[in-house]
Amino acid sequence: MMGINKIAIILVNWNAYDLTVRCISSLEDTGFPSINIFLVDNASADNSGPRLRERFKEVTFIQNIENLGFTGGNNVAITRALDAGFEYIMLLNNDTEVTESFLEPLLLTLEGNVKVAAVQPLILELNRKDFIWSAGGDTDRFFGLSKTRFLYQELDTVRSSIKLDTDWITGCCILARSSVIRQIGALDNKFFAYHEDVDWSIRMRKAGYELKVAPESVIFHLSMASLKSDTKQKEGFLSPFMHYLHARNHLFLVRKHKDYFNPVGAWGYQFFKLAGYSAYFIFRGRFNKLRSALKGFKDGLIK
Repeated sequence: MMGINKIAIILVNWNAYDLTVRCISSLEDTGFPSINIFLVDNASADNSGPRLRERFKEVTFIQNIENLGFTGGNNVAITRALDAGFEYIMLLNNDTEVTESFLEPLLLTLEGNVKVAAVQPLILELNRKDFIWSAGGDTDRFFGLSKTRFLYQELDTVRSSIKLDTDWITGCCILARSSVIRQIGALDNKFFAYHEDVDWSIRMRKAGYELKVAPESVIFHLSMASLKSDTKQKEGFLSPFMHYLHARNHLFLVRKHKDYFNPVGAWGYQFFKLAGYSAYFIFRGRFNKLRSALKGFKDGLIK
């Protein structure tokens, strides 16, 4: 049987009671011994924090007094889990549902090779369970891009092409060694949300570790659940804040890892992207998004 401090599973909630309930319930249905769940509420305004605390009394509940984002919310629990001596730490989006046997292949991957710092499962779409959301990722070091493998492709058409090695691992679900986290540090709070997983993966690889995908481990993800509007507004489904974070954080990533990416290609792509964003949002009349993206580019350059 697993030791009591083997795996800590961290979830961050922000105004998403129903999603978090379904995620935790799916974890409980695994029947896996000694699952230790850390549930962080990021100052939800919908009273979901107290409701979750009351419903799941067996989890370690952490109430933040402000929204610290994906990075800050997870880091609060990562610190607690490290202090408690957990051997492995999992970050798991609360808009996911896991399958009954998803943990074993992840653990076997880490325990079978000490050079592996972290591993992710095969992540499928929750509403289209035969379509892939993530099967690992590639980095284009010339242009400074991170690409998700087989995004939205039908599983049966690409199953044989899924690779075990990956350049980066999505923060949607990552199981990492605590010893590696102590060595390289937790998530970078500067990112708040988006691109922080690519940054973490690059830091792991720079430290000499490998990253893996365990395709026998399967979970389901509700795409864009955290930042997608419930109803379509005049400027579309996706929030301006999401565009701000993507624009800013991509620049953060390129600047932080200037020794990893080609400066000519990476910076050239950023200016090309700025022109493309501007033209698209002006053409579609989405001026709030344009202002958010431009502010993201500005902040990414100077902050």
